[in-house]
Amino acid sequence: MHTKYHQYFLPHLNHHLHGALDATHLWCSALDTIFHDAQYLIQNSPNRQHITTTIGVCSHWLRPHQTRWKASGGFAWPIGYKGHPLSRSGLPEYDWYETWRWDSIEQVWRITDKTSPKNNKKRQQMNLSVTFPARTARHQQAVVHTRWTPGSPIKTNEELLEYYAFRKKDEKTWTLEATLHNQKTKQHYELSTQYEQENPP
Repeated sequence: MHTKYHQYFLPHLNHHLHGALDATHLWCSALDTIFHDAQYLIQNSPNRQHITTTIGVCSHWLRPHQTRWKASGGFAWPIGYKGHPLSRSGLPEYDWYETWRWDSIEQVWRITDKTSPKNNKKRQQMNLSVTFPARTARHQQAVVHTRWTPGSPIKTNEELLEYYAFRKKDEKTWTLEATLHNQKTKQHYELSTQYEQENPP
């Protein structure tokens, strides 16, 4: 059985989440899936990079728009207002977020202190940003936006943008329906399907 990665993150996120507005079961499923993929990239990387991840919520997505992701019944394309808001490349901006660093010795994610001068120093690092839509408890589906910058552990000079589409099956079950990324190589991006097969609801 795979590691339940949400256990690293949710204890530090719960004070931001609102039970009536944010679907906690979606957060568990999405974090487990996304960081299962991330773990594969990190473990198979030939590079030794300083890696961080930023997880948070964006409540301001471009709506309405005519761009649809047609996979598995269809999802709204997750277009944010940062950068190029009137194109598919518009990025989300966090309402709030928390940051972790990858401890390569202990093989765990550790929360960072954003107010510490040590953690605010500029250094060469790779970051995985994970952005959830707000008010997910009100909806039957959600797309989580992820972005490796300036590159991924496998392709350090090529930004990796990937979307994870989930649909609500019942009050406690959100299932992964589709993934989409901006790189042509699919060798390590079929992992989410593998995760679903190995971790049935």
